[in-house]
Amino acid sequence: MSMGRRDLLKILGSTVLLHSCLPVKKESVLTNPEMIYSGFRMGAPYVSTPAGLVISSPMFTEKVTFANEIHSIIYSRELKLKVFVSKLELLSYGQFENGPYTKIHADEGNYFYGHGVIDEKRKLFYSTQAKVTKDRDDGARGDVSGFVYVHSLPDFKIVDKFPTFGNDPHDMKLINDQLIICNGGSDSSITFIDLPTRKLVREFKVNVPHLSLRHIEQVDEQNFIIATLTSDLKKTTPLYGLNLQAGLRKYPTPVEIENSYMRSQLLSVIHHGGYIYATCPATHTVLIWDRSGNFLGGQKIKAAAGLAVSGELNAVVVSSGDPLEPAKLLTINNGSVRIQALSWATGLTGSHATVVNA
Repeated sequence: MSMGRRDLLKILGSTVLLHSCLPVKKESVLTNPEMIYSGFRMGAPYVSTPAGLVISSPMFTEKVTFANEIHSIIYSRELKLKVFVSKLELLSYGQFENGPYTKIHADEGNYFYGHGVIDEKRKLFYSTQAKVTKDRDDGARGDVSGFVYVHSLPDFKIVDKFPTFGNDPHDMKLINDQLIICNGGSDSSITFIDLPTRKLVREFKVNVPHLSLRHIEQVDEQNFIIATLTSDLKKTTPLYGLNLQAGLRKYPTPVEIENSYMRSQLLSVIHHGGYIYATCPATHTVLIWDRSGNFLGGQKIKAAAGLAVSGELNAVVVSSGDPLEPAKLLTINNGSVRIQALSWATGLTGSHATVVNA
């Protein structure tokens, strides 16, 4: 069943309606201290075309060419540290304040897998890595046991590793001295690891063979949201919620929406202002729920990819995988969504985005 934008906005999971975008006469802008970071590439992934990092603000846009595209950006205000993590590539990069970019090397036989966290307490950086496989085939490492790689700071050298208690790990978060891992391989799971002991303290399995739990964000102390990827393109990629007491459950979504707009993968997820957002690049859509799990509606954004919060504007920035498509600013007020183009923010084609306040 195919659906248009009007249909998407009319289908409800609750009594709240996200109406068509409201007209905006004046474009909101971010002031100079707040900048959007994302990856960029000029051609197809993993080929010899210009790629790297783009930094965008109303005052300037800077492209930093690296050996590979940046998948996600990890930021520590306390340590004045940014880490630019690649996906299925040998090199990532770190930068303290506005200093030089330091190369970070994956372990032998591995690629970086797009994500990591900064441990401000221990002055360490943790990365997930993926086994090098022919043609970067995900299926070939679905049964490969996962490890967290420990990098010292400020030199980013690998000094240790410990198991993720799952296969082929991807995204990770550090909350209250626990490392939370999305193990995206076979028997996909979310594992909680106590950092002082490095022991497994919680495990939640999705138990759906074709689904991979890929990206996770915290909603509150008891609840998380998880984006999924499917290995069967005939199947949908639902949004999952994780409650630490009740476990994993699919977020309620009208079947017409799931069938038409949640395909291939949900890429980025974020929680802001009582609402939950997820992007689906394959269907050019941003989908929105309230934090209770009620589906509210969505917006069509070409190649919707990264999600980040602008604290200054109290809004969500949505980047695009299309180099000519400007990033958008989404705000919700009285049940209506407002979408504004940030004309100065183009070329933010990385899978994820981060807003950094200098």
